[in-house]
Amino acid sequence: MKPDRQLIDKIKKDHDSRYLSAMQKLAAGDSCGAEEDLRYFNLSSQVLAVQRKNWFYVRTLAFNRKNWLYGGIVFCILIFMLLCVIPCPSTDIRLEIETENLTFTLARDWAADHQILAERVEVDNIVGFNRQIYPEEEAASISLTGEDIIINEIVMMKGTKGELSAQGGTVKLFAKEFPIGGELYVYRAALTLETPEQSLEKNFDSEIGDTLNFRSAKTVGYPVLLEFFAKNWQFDGLQAEHIGFLEETKPGSGDFRSAIVSGKIIFLETGTEKELKERDNVILKRLNCSRLDISKSESGKGMKVYFEGSAGRILSGPQDFERDLTMTVMQWLWNQKVMGIILLALLSFLGRNFYTGD
Repeated sequence: MKPDRQLIDKIKKDHDSRYLSAMQKLAAGDSCGAEEDLRYFNLSSQVLAVQRKNWFYVRTLAFNRKNWLYGGIVFCILIFMLLCVIPCPSTDIRLEIETENLTFTLARDWAADHQILAERVEVDNIVGFNRQIYPEEEAASISLTGEDIIINEIVMMKGTKGELSAQGGTVKLFAKEFPIGGELYVYRAALTLETPEQSLEKNFDSEIGDTLNFRSAKTVGYPVLLEFFAKNWQFDGLQAEHIGFLEETKPGSGDFRSAIVSGKIIFLETGTEKELKERDNVILKRLNCSRLDISKSESGKGMKVYFEGSAGRILSGPQDFERDLTMTVMQWLWNQKVMGIILLALLSFLGRNFYTGD
């Protein structure tokens, strides 16, 4: 209960007057009257002391509440600003991109599980081939042309740095760091095998078909090239720790440009999409791949790349002017309804405490 200000002023006035009255009565020899005035003086002194202490407490409490409130508001604003700029450790995305070129680094061993019917197959820098045809282990290149050539298997090892380019029905697969291998079923085709010293030719014409196995050398600088021409093809189930969409404008020039024709980035947690224009670039860092499928493009301009996984950082836009699209912590919280309810409850609780002091 707040004391009446007029009452406090009256007690202060009586407090001072009783002190003077006690001195006058004591000088006049009225000890009883002086004692009564002193008793009132002492009692009023105690009351005024308590009142001053209570006033200081109330003012201090009000000051502290106000400071806590302002401090809490500033703190919440700072936290909000930080959450709006701090990126999430990873963002779940899906890519659906049509491109003429794709670079990748394999995170796991991979073997193609779809047969490809090809009209032409070329492989260079091989050191292992069917001994009935070429028993040596010197580097050689093979070229097969015909109507019935089946690429039954392509095998690449974890850590292989690959580059895949497609134009029309021609597909070029470059690989380095680790050797690649494969298996071909040949029915009707002409084989040319070339080495630095000799050239061998062989024709195949069989209803049963012949099996040809090859294994490339391990290269670091100059990659192995597997090239084929097929009307339809697809590579499924790759696991990559890096993918990129740049291609060299001219071999050895060191000048790169984006090979993207069109596509979109889909942010799975928000459902939003980012449309990609021709020659836009996409940069993904700290990649975690759950699915990577590549197939021939329906338009014939290149290939379709379908990727699902997460990335620690996502940049997209015109080359050299890519914009950071990585989801922030605030965006993530906004899309987590349960977290939003918890945050509202927490803010409500803090607000009640700031105002009531409980």
